Amino acid sequence: MRFKIGYFIRQAFHGIFRNSIMSTASILVLVLCMLVVGSFWTLNENIDANMSEIDGLNLIVIYLEDDADVLAIHEKLENIPGDAEITYFSKEENLQKLKDKYAENGMDYLLNIFDDTNNPLPASFELSFDDVSKSSTIKYHLGQIDGISDIKDQLEISESVEEIKSAVTVICTWLLVILAIVSFFVIIITIKLTIASRSKEIILMKNIGATNTFITTPFIIEGIFIGVISAGIALALQYYLYHYVMVNMLSSYDIITVIPFSNFLSLFIVLFLGIGLFAGIIASSISIRKYLHS
Repeated sequence: MRFKIGYFIRQAFHGIFRNSIMSTASILVLVLCMLVVGSFWTLNENIDANMSEIDGLNLIVIYLEDDADVLAIHEKLENIPGDAEITYFSKEENLQKLKDKYAENGMDYLLNIFDDTNNPLPASFELSFDDVSKSSTIKYHLGQIDGISDIKDQLEISESVEEIKSAVTVICTWLLVILAIVSFFVIIITIKLTIASRSKEIILMKNIGATNTFITTPFIIEGIFIGVISAGIALALQYYLYHYVMVNMLSSYDIITVIPFSNFLSLFIVLFLGIGLFAGIIASSISIRKYLHS
């Protein structure tokens, strides 16, 4: 068994080096495929992390008229689809919040003339939600409720971010599909060239009774090696790209928070190896199976 394993590995390496140009092409295309997945993932996660730190981005503030029926409005807000979290603030609470905000800059004295007897601020509800796609529905229903004097939000920013993320998702998905198909067929061609160069040897082995498993195993291992090598190169390049672009360039802007690459490392190891092994094993299996059947 030890002899067989050594033989299989040697034959797999010989196949890679025998067709070095096609093997290199297979690795390059697979690496690009993995980098598209990794770059999209890190970009999406960093966008979400930064958006969650912007106060009020997924928040609608509803200001009430002085004679509004608070209980009735609260009941109607609970019936609005969208799973929004509802918080009520009285006139007094809103005044205190404003004073606290001014106090952070040492300007709370400007509001000392206001108290509960001459408070100019209205009571309000705050609606916070996670799904920006439902914001239009929420705003429509709010327009049907009496007793609301004004509505404040930053939904345009949220919707713009979601549109950008959707566009990036579509582009990356199509690019990934194209690269996956190309890498798949390049690996198939690489394995087929190896098979063709060893056709006489394979025929001889079949004639002396070698099993299909014995014949196909070196080609499967060759596909595995291509996948593992691609994963290693992609992981190193992903680290470099992330560290150079995301960390060195974007972190210079104080408003942007960059997630450390270590947070993605375990995921990328599993993800890249999964992509590489899947593509390598499936492509090589198809190649040798067609040849054996022919």
